[in-house]
Amino acid sequence: MKTFDLSDKSELIEKYLVVDFEIYWCTFTGYELGKMSVEQYCRARRFEILLACAVAFNGKATTIALPPEGEPKPLAYWKQKLTEILADYDGVICHNAYVDGFILGDVLKIPIKKLICTNILARWHGCSRLGGVSLANQSKTLGIYKKGDFIVQSNGRRWPEFNQTERESFIKYCLQDCYLTLELAKRLTLALTHS
Repeated sequence: MKTFDLSDKSELIEKYLVVDFEIYWCTFTGYELGKMSVEQYCRARRFEILLACAVAFNGKATTIALPPEGEPKPLAYWKQKLTEILADYDGVICHNAYVDGFILGDVLKIPIKKLICTNILARWHGCSRLGGVSLANQSKTLGIYKKGDFIVQSNGRRWPEFNQTERESFIKYCLQDCYLTLELAKRLTLALTHS
């Protein structure tokens, strides 16, 4: 997997797709990223992708979610869907490449040509010192709209446990994260390509 090359300032994010995963987590049993490594978390038997969303530079959005009556899909389902979507793009943008990049490359085995991580870009620009590196903090620091908070309602819940209204709220939450990440990428890479 190739990371964003800071020396090649001709690289344009118009050819990239923002990808965000919503995955199962449970503070009641200690199954959360703050208590284990990304690899331990993603390789655990409890690991489950609840939904994924993708947004292109032009704002075109794609939601990959389970059907309302569906049981959790095997990883092969997610690999097939994401491979089809990513075929038209040169690379991926995500806010936390440690997690989303690991899921794409190591768990789903999808070859990613190039990867831009807005979390790392924010650190590189020094934005992390102004309020932390979370997507919520970076959005606030750079004056982008506020991040949603539906994620707290997903604690310990699998996809079939959400009713239709909750699923729609969860999808909106995931899409908003994609749009926030895209806006961060635009602002942070602009400083790289014009300096």
